[in-house]
Amino acid sequence: MNDATRQPPAARPSAPRWHCPLCRQPLLASERRYACASGHSFDPAREGYLNLLPAHRKHSAEPGDSKAMLISRRKFLEAGHYQPLAQRLAELAGELRNDDHFALLDSGCGEGWYSGQLAAALHRQLPEGLALHAIDIARDAMRMAAKRYPQVHFAVASNAALPLGDAALQLLLRVFAPGSDAEVARVLAPGGHFVVVNPGPEHLFALRQLVYRDPRRHDTPQAQIDGLEHVARHAVQYPLALERPGEAARLLAMTPYYWRADADTQARIAALQRFATPVDFCIDVYRKP
Repeated sequence: MNDATRQPPAARPSAPRWHCPLCRQPLLASERRYACASGHSFDPAREGYLNLLPAHRKHSAEPGDSKAMLISRRKFLEAGHYQPLAQRLAELAGELRNDDHFALLDSGCGEGWYSGQLAAALHRQLPEGLALHAIDIARDAMRMAAKRYPQVHFAVASNAALPLGDAALQLLLRVFAPGSDAEVARVLAPGGHFVVVNPGPEHLFALRQLVYRDPRRHDTPQAQIDGLEHVARHAVQYPLALERPGEAARLLAMTPYYWRADADTQARIAALQRFATPVDFCIDVYRKP
């Protein structure tokens, strides 16, 4: 088993800090049920995650990424292709930690690979002081994630309405996911940090060349977020070489480019035995004063 697939060491994570999505009061665990003072209760799923997405906030019957996309992403990520990004995020989390108790949220975590990588790194530093939360709007994502990474507290929830209290977190991570900047500022404690990952100018440009007639490089301007100050920008860049059949197809299937590629383009990419493209991640770090 390599570093990309190694499971986090056994540890006792701190209790989750979930709040009720209906009234925003704290959820307390009792006899395999989470309930708030108003009487709203939520039972963990068999896999261990909570469903904190009210029906009236769902825009479709099964929102979020499809199961096929999630499986493609898991296979691609567990092959280690984005390991340098996961390693840099773990390093940043360790550098930004300033206490023996650390509450973190991976917001829009997908099938949980980055959450698992953070758990493996941070549990070595904080064997009992880490409360690592992760949410995604896709229920299939949370099923997959909770079964694989039991050291993380997973919940089905929306990035637009985070099921956490005000000033609850020391760190919030968002990797290639949309979200509400106002919610980020709300849930961060003073001195807490927001780490957001977006594609850099060259990210997967060779793949874009296969999908688009006139591909353009990504524009990654520095966002201004009310209530937060921008403190750093980091780049993670390297050439990616895919040398096994099917890997290029998995890469396409886990990106938004899949929906832009017609059937002939999808078939052409699926037939590739080898594929090379630059990888370019832009990491912005914000701090709540």
